[in-house]
Parts: sequence; structure tokens; C-alpha cells
Amino acid sequence: MTEQEKNSQLPNGPMPCVPSCDPHRQVFSPDLYGLLREFEDDHFWFQHRSMLIAMALENYFHNAADFLEIGCGNGVVLGYLEQRFPKVLFVGSDVFVEGLHFARRRIRRSQLVQADLTRSPFRHEFDVVGIFDVLEHIDNDVLAIGNLFDSVRPGGGALITVPQHPFLWSDSDRRACHRRRYTKVELSEKLVRSGFEILEMVSFISLLLPLVIFSRFLKKVGIGKMKLDEFRIPSSLNKCFKAICSLERLLLTSGLSIPWGSSLLAVVKKPVSS
Repeated sequence: MTEQEKNSQLPNGPMPCVPSCDPHRQVFSPDLYGLLREFEDDHFWFQHRSMLIAMALENYFHNAADFLEIGCGNGVVLGYLEQRFPKVLFVGSDVFVEGLHFARRRIRRSQLVQADLTRSPFRHEFDVVGIFDVLEHIDNDVLAIGNLFDSVRPGGGALITVPQHPFLWSDSDRRACHRRRYTKVELSEKLVRSGFEILEMVSFISLLLPLVIFSRFLKKVGIGKMKLDEFRIPSSLNKCFKAICSLERLLLTSGLSIPWGSSLLAVVKKPVSS
């Protein structure tokens, strides 16, 4: 079956594909979309990240009329945001149609397009652009950030999440086709170099970082080899981690930023004069 035939069987008709899109570059394994779809809706990490993104959007860009998520994958973030912000027009893009098939089943009103950030067709089109755990997959992340900057209207902004701390590098990163884990300094420098002004940069999964470090240590010594085992966790443990993440959001809301964590959230603005 051709991609056109597959698309025509989806609800709402085919997804547009930007001509510059190259879905064959190995920046992610399409097989992981189906596996991740099993965990995303109820998993503490995905819920925590979506809630933090929504908090940042509300705090910094509450007047945004439209929002583009680059690398939307299965649509877990889009599905959450479109419920939280019913007046915002959401657009999701991904280089792989496999993720967009799952996203179409999850979302209610977001538009979807197949596109490649490294050859982005968007120019000054969105009030806010989000890119969540995507930059680490791209070889030339400086080019990607530059295209991200070009996608935002002057005076708009971007929300970005990436994995943090190179010392946490493990087989999990390699299986996910990561190219790097970031430090705050590296991400800050690349964002500023592209023209963005940094409004906020916070770590998250901070209170659980000792457990993340311990998990990575077990993998290095040959224990905990199950594929994607960081996502397959018992329900009781998942509920416990959700409670810890709720405490972390409470701390962040009160202004107590913890300077470590397995992930980073950056909030940046494009100058009006750009």
C-alpha cells in the first residue's frame, strides 16, 4: 500500500506533506511510535512534561493565537494543549507519517502536516513554536534552531524541552537515536546565537533524578536490559512518581527552581525587531 493510499484511509482525509520533507533520515526509529503510544497517556513523565509546557504557555504567551509543535509524534502534547487552550489554533508537524497516523486518532482539532525542521517551510507564521525532545535527535541542531527561530513571528516565542546532563548518556539514548544530551550552558548558547532571548530555563524530573541516575547505573553494569523499561513501570510506582512530579510543579510554581534534573525546559522570545 502506498503512503497516499494509507493517508486516504485516515479520518479527516490525507495529511499534507511538505515537498522538502525527507522521512528517510535516521533521526528516530518509526517503530517506536507504536510502542510509545502504549505508555504516553498515563505515564508520569509524559503527563508531567505536558503540564509544564501548558504552564509555560499560559505564563509567557497567554495571548497566542496559534501554536506549531515541531516533531509532534503521536500527538500526546497536542492532545493535552488543545484541551487546555480551546481558543488557540494548533498545528502539529513531524517528519514521519507513522507518528502522524497515531496523532490523528488522538487529537480533536489540531491540523497536521508532514515536514522536516532541517528544511522548514515555515517563515514568521506562528505566535509560538514548540519542540519537545526533538533537538537531541538532529545532527545539525544549530540549523534546526535557526529554522525554529524563522518559524516564529517577531515578538513571539518558543518552548523547548531536551534531555539534560551528558553524564546520564546510556543505551536508552542510543536506542532512541539521540545525538546528545544537553547542558544548560550549551542549550543557552545555541539559542542566543540564533537570535532568541531566554526568558526562563528550568530543570525538571529533578526530585526523581537520583532514581534516574541509579537506573542508568544498573544498565551500565548489565542489569535492567528490557527495552524501554523506563516506560514499563508498575501502576503503583507510576502513581507514586506522579505525586512526586506534582510536588515538583508546586515548587516550580512557587518560584523554587531546582538546578538539576534529567530534562530541561527553555522558554525563549524572538525580538520584535527581528
